[in-house]
Amino acid sequence: MVNKMQDAFIAQHGELLDHYQAKTKGPVSYFKNIWITTTHITRAKSYLLEISFE
Repeated sequence: MVNKMQDAFIAQHGELLDHYQAKTKGPVSYFKNIWITTTHITRAKSYLLEISFE
């Protein structure tokens, strides 16, 4: 499932999103769009979470 995060979500969770962006070790940037992709891997009994920044 792919979801585009609303501006209210970004404003409310900015510190958490900054934390994840810092883990990329890329240059600090201010993103306009954030996409979150999730999937359930049943055999591994795990969830995959991908955060994409634009």
